[in-house]
Amino acid sequence: MVATVSEAISRIRNQIKSVNIDAFVTDRYIFSLILKHISWLIKREDDKGVLRKYNNIFHTLDYFPMIDVDKADTGCFCITSGCTVKRSRDKIPPAYEGSYGPIIRSITSIDGTTPLTLTFPSTYQAMIRQKTFKYNKTPYYYIVNDYIYVPNVDWPAIRVEGLFRSGLGKYNCDVDHDCIYMQDEPFSVPMYLYAEMEQNVMKDLTTSIQIPGDINQDFISNTK
Repeated sequence: MVATVSEAISRIRNQIKSVNIDAFVTDRYIFSLILKHISWLIKREDDKGVLRKYNNIFHTLDYFPMIDVDKADTGCFCITSGCTVKRSRDKIPPAYEGSYGPIIRSITSIDGTTPLTLTFPSTYQAMIRQKTFKYNKTPYYYIVNDYIYVPNVDWPAIRVEGLFRSGLGKYNCDVDHDCIYMQDEPFSVPMYLYAEMEQNVMKDLTTSIQIPGDINQDFISNTK
């Protein structure tokens, strides 16, 4: 199974050699094509509801800090400013997108015992206007501009499990180890999608190599 970005690129490079495509195609360009095609394949599979059973493709941010922000920061202008709500300190790492936004399998308390339920700002506002909402003990979350908002619990941090495509190195640093380099980051997608992804990447590469030199150079001018 392909485990890292570097290994995913190497698989394509081996195919490039076998068909004698220009060796000057850069890793950056190859990976841009990989992301282009795996993104729509992931969305297609998420729409089918089959991805969440593949445990090994999801990665966990065990301690994702929360801060207090003004409720108006959520974009719900119907809320009076001056009150606060919990929002993640950082944006979530770049994640693959499904039909309803970033593919997040779960958000829970840091010990994993209390799951949060996905909602949307407008939906949550409609709920809190109901007279029976005071009996609703369900903790909710919603995502706006890649920030996670938790409107009805007061936690210092949350645990986030998602289908992230890059940026995990920022959350995996410690005093003993360097941050993870981009090429060493996990490239975790279901194995059954690799062949279709690679077929489409090679199709794009073959087409781009046939473009006249000046235009093609725009695609491949970046070096590693």
